[in-house]
Amino acid sequence: MKLKVTLRKLRHEKKRVAIVFLAFLFVSLGFNFTLSAVGSISKAVEDFAKRGNVELAGMEAFRRRELRASESFSAPRFSFSPRGLYGVFLGLSLQSKRFMAFVALTVLMAFLNKATLDKYHSLYGPTGVLNALISTLGGVFLPFVVIPLGAVSIGSAIENGTVRVLLSKPLRRRDFFLGTLLSDLLAVLIGASLYVAFIVAYAMRLGSPSDRTLELGLAFGFLLFLSLVQYLALGYLLSVFMRGRKALFSSLVLAFLLGFAVPISITAASTSVGDSFHDALAKNSLPVPSPNLHYTVLAMAVSPSRGLPPKSVSEVLSYPGNLAMLVVPTLVYLTISWLAFRKADLR
Repeated sequence: MKLKVTLRKLRHEKKRVAIVFLAFLFVSLGFNFTLSAVGSISKAVEDFAKRGNVELAGMEAFRRRELRASESFSAPRFSFSPRGLYGVFLGLSLQSKRFMAFVALTVLMAFLNKATLDKYHSLYGPTGVLNALISTLGGVFLPFVVIPLGAVSIGSAIENGTVRVLLSKPLRRRDFFLGTLLSDLLAVLIGASLYVAFIVAYAMRLGSPSDRTLELGLAFGFLLFLSLVQYLALGYLLSVFMRGRKALFSSLVLAFLLGFAVPISITAASTSVGDSFHDALAKNSLPVPSPNLHYTVLAMAVSPSRGLPPKSVSEVLSYPGNLAMLVVPTLVYLTISWLAFRKADLR
């Protein structure tokens, strides 16, 4: 009897031990699994945080470098296409009020010059129309829009924060400067082309020879474009040193000086010289960075008299100094503008 009771107790104890062992095994496995999962999650979170910190640190380093210093920064495994950026800048430039004002003024100027072509046609016939074509393609009043166009291009982007937003991305100052410049150059090219096309078309309508009209229109239209690009570069030079109304007012003053005051004074001084007026004007205008003045010298080389047929376009090559003055100051202005913008504090 006692033996049966003892056996029963042993079986009961075995069951308890087995249950305790299984419970311990289950808890141990669960605890180990939990620790492993927590460790994996913790490691993943830590790795993600490290990667995020590296990316944020890289973006911050890039932003600081581009906004405050001139050093370049390379983003590993990052590809950027400037073509898309330039398309954005072009869209912004062509939709701006500045471009609309420029196009409106070119159309207005072309319409007003219609009276000059009519006058020369009534006095000198088709020959007078060709000479009037050369003089009207000078675009005397266009600098009053082109210089302000450049003077507010970079300055307005700095003031409204556009440049800071763009440079907070993996985007260099070089891309911003070139994108803005190329879009403004294309805007000027479009406006100048409309102006030249209207003048040439109306001259042909008045009966001027088609071949000669197109030749003169292309040649002096290109000189007009070089002149406007120089005015645009001068505006960029103002834009990197001045902001807002100060830059706009200074651009209008420069447009008046370089478009009217300086050419008139140089022309008046050249009449009192013993040499021929054209040669004296060409010589006196060389040190003066006035595109209007140099255009006048080149125009007089081809069209010396209103009533005489214009000479060959190749006559402008006889004045290489005046041709160079339509290009060299532009390069100087843009170089100084880029160097100043490269070092500028844009914060």
